[in-house]
Amino acid sequence: MSSYPVDIDNHDEDPIILNVGGVKYEVMPSTLAQYPETLLGNIFHPNNRHLRKPDKKGEYFFDRNGASFDVILNYYRTGKIVIPPNVSEEIIREELRYFKIDYKGNLGGGSGGNSGFQSKEEDEDDKIMKQPKDQVYDYAQGLIHSTNRADIKRGLKFIGKLREMEPNSYLYRYSYSFACYRLGENVKGIQTLQEILATDQHNPQAKSLLTLFNDVRLSNTRNGIVMCCLAVIGIYGFIKVRKWYQLAKLLNNVSIPTSAVDAASSAIKSVGSSVIGAASGNIGTSSVVGPLSSSIPHTIVSNIPTEKIINHVVEKVVTDSATSVANNTLNTISEASINSLSQSNVQSIPIDQFNNLVSNTFSR
Repeated sequence: MSSYPVDIDNHDEDPIILNVGGVKYEVMPSTLAQYPETLLGNIFHPNNRHLRKPDKKGEYFFDRNGASFDVILNYYRTGKIVIPPNVSEEIIREELRYFKIDYKGNLGGGSGGNSGFQSKEEDEDDKIMKQPKDQVYDYAQGLIHSTNRADIKRGLKFIGKLREMEPNSYLYRYSYSFACYRLGENVKGIQTLQEILATDQHNPQAKSLLTLFNDVRLSNTRNGIVMCCLAVIGIYGFIKVRKWYQLAKLLNNVSIPTSAVDAASSAIKSVGSSVIGAASGNIGTSSVVGPLSSSIPHTIVSNIPTEKIINHVVEKVVTDSATSVANNTLNTISEASINSLSQSNVQSIPIDQFNNLVSNTFSR
């Protein structure tokens, strides 16, 4: 367990008296506050003055073993546990547990190891509940103000038992609600506060704590709405991306049957001389485009993108194509080809795309 420096200017300068089982010890609050995770360190921390409840003499009474407390106090002063020969190790382990000191060092002296210190929590809780109610409440208060969630739950358990003994106690009910607030158990906390306000509608502490509960609920609602919106957007985006991926995968997997490529290649080769003649202006373009498009078997090329057929055909017959064609003749052949292809069940492509394909073919 680590100690923390305490700002002396913000702390008590006067020593306090701890009455432990009738044995009195005098100590500076800053000495105890070095270990804020312990029971005494939490109570006497400068930010937790509201947890201190001295008796009429100004002393702080703890119904514990006064003879062994010297070992506990020595820990706050030196950070070490040294057990005198006349003190039982088992007693020291119980006191360490009560004062919430998580000592990692070796206690020494005894062959029992850590078995006594690792006793069941339920047995220790029963021992604590046998003490006076005020002592149990002070102990529970230290727990519910802890930074450890497990300690807060344990403190809530003690206060719940005190409520069973005195159901109408405002002090127990309010502390119970505060513990619920720290644990995020809004329903139980709000119900308890409503019980308080049912008998005391103007209770400032209950109303303030209820406001904190409502703020938390409002914040949780807003966060929930934002998370739902983000989830919807994420799901919608996932569906759209998935569809795009499937479409791209489908297009990439489309294969052109060899028979379709061969048929188209043969058709173009058969009119190859006519294409060159049309390019030279000796033959009409319609006499070339018509036989070319009608020569491609409809049953083979249906449902296959036209641009894929053209790409395959171009690769197949590029060596047999004309080497140069005038641009105006190419545009004429392209337009006529698109018109002819659009009359069949083969999907047409834009004129600019077809021009590029034909240009690339005949320029090789």
